[in-house]
Amino acid sequence: MVEKVLHRIITGNRFLCIEILLQEGKPQYHAIEVSRKGSALAIDSSVTYADFDELLKNIPKNRPTLLSFTGQGIISKKVENTGNYRSKLLFNASDGDFYWYELRQPTYIYVSVVRKSVIDDKMETFRKLGIFIVDISIGPLVVSVMKPLLPIVNSLRTRYFVLDFQNDRISDFAKHGNTDDQTFYEIDGEKIRSKDIVSFATLLNHLFPHSDIEFEKGFLKANTEEFRFRKAFNGLGVVALPGFLLALLASYLLLGHYQQAYINLQVELEEKNIAYKKLVLLENDRANKEAMLNESGLNDSNFLSFYLSEITKDIPPEIHLNELDIFAPMSKIKPGQRINFINDRVEIKGGTSSNDAFADWIKAIKKYHWIENLEIVDFRKDGASSSFEIRLKLKFNV
Repeated sequence: MVEKVLHRIITGNRFLCIEILLQEGKPQYHAIEVSRKGSALAIDSSVTYADFDELLKNIPKNRPTLLSFTGQGIISKKVENTGNYRSKLLFNASDGDFYWYELRQPTYIYVSVVRKSVIDDKMETFRKLGIFIVDISIGPLVVSVMKPLLPIVNSLRTRYFVLDFQNDRISDFAKHGNTDDQTFYEIDGEKIRSKDIVSFATLLNHLFPHSDIEFEKGFLKANTEEFRFRKAFNGLGVVALPGFLLALLASYLLLGHYQQAYINLQVELEEKNIAYKKLVLLENDRANKEAMLNESGLNDSNFLSFYLSEITKDIPPEIHLNELDIFAPMSKIKPGQRINFINDRVEIKGGTSSNDAFADWIKAIKKYHWIENLEIVDFRKDGASSSFEIRLKLKFNV
């Protein structure tokens, strides 16, 4: 509750919403001033200005300001919800050069996109004049936030577009040619004209964000924080006692914050101690397993398992083994006859998707000092891959 009160004090209850109408030549500016009483919003004034200088002469400079960009240079589309839809929409352009204002649904994405330079230039102009922008919208999609407040309306008209809805969700939108449309919508006794709807919806989405709308607006953070700082600073300079109370409240909030941070650090320290103990146990377990491994003979050249481990441990991912024959019989096994084995031979059959990887593996095997001879018995192309058979002669006690 205290945080909400502080937020109201810092940001205020009056907002300036400006729709920038991009067109050939100089853009136009349509500004509305909106006041907030509780959860209700009311439009106090609505004026269209022919140029920027005229706008500056007539708007307040000390209010949270929201910009809406509409008109030429903005691409607004309905596209299928696929992972690469941006590259298809822009062809060879880099999507990092654009701002994307998206309304995402399971089947379709409704998107408005504009070059960053268009937005950044306007933002910089306002910033230099001490007007700090706390939020923006691009294109007509932001008016979707108003549909739940107008349950009997199936379409909403802006200055340039008409948006159709089904079950409070946008189903389609298209341009219309009547830029002087006088349609209005009534919400709790407040009449909102079609030429005001984009700016009003931008404020509504700022105060009560729509879950389907996605827009990366991290670049606005500095503006928002600086505006809040100036607002708080001016309040402190005008009224000392309320400022002192605000500082006291802020100290109380910070105390709670740091107390929670201290608790979090204590929990984190305990978690790290537990992790350290587990690490010690794992290291001991590793030492025990290494001892078992040494006893098994895998690291001892007196055991055949040593040779098999060395041959197979560094097989490249492009190579797979189908057969690995050890102690192959000298002749076909017959009932009642003694079986004689070739004790120093290993035969390997497999496949590879890369001849280079196979060649590197053969070179690596040949470097082992206990390999007496390596023979490539067979190597043939089999479609996209190749099959092989190699024979190794081992040297023991080396």
